[in-house]
Amino acid sequence: MIGLMFLGVLIAWSAIALALGIKLPQWLGVKRFRPWASVLLVPMIFFAPVADEIIAYPQMQALCKEVRGFQFAPGMDAQKAYGRTVYYQQPTSRLDIFPSTVSVERMEMRYVDVTTQETVFHAIDYGVTRGWLGVPAGSSGDKMAVLLKGCGADLKTHFAEVKVQLKALNITEIPTP
Repeated sequence: MIGLMFLGVLIAWSAIALALGIKLPQWLGVKRFRPWASVLLVPMIFFAPVADEIIAYPQMQALCKEVRGFQFAPGMDAQKAYGRTVYYQQPTSRLDIFPSTVSVERMEMRYVDVTTQETVFHAIDYGVTRGWLGVPAGSSGDKMAVLLKGCGADLKTHFAEVKVQLKALNITEIPTP
């Protein structure tokens, strides 16, 4: 049912973009290049609500190159990590990219030693929380981006891999203090 509603909105927006693309050159008094102006305006009007996400796409791709799953923290190796007691921490922060209507959240997932507060394992992921259009994200009242979703890291696989490493290195995980 939602798919049919989405298709209906897409068809309606296509009709509006087509009508505006044809009428706008007439309203602006363009006579000589009216067909070419219409050909250019229709796709521009159609993609205008998500133009900010299209512009932000290369920047998100550059950020996603950092995402590699869980790794030892800088200065940490298997020998230093062996036998520690750790807890899980996930600080988040907002990132500014162009255009400012696209909101990006940086999530750092890390396992921190209880006694020394050293990070043993860490991973970074990025997610797009909203764009200019900001369609509803379910019944929560939040908004979400239409095209950009983030880096798409498979966190279930990453967490399963790090749990195996924790067990192999005799590392005990406790609940977050």
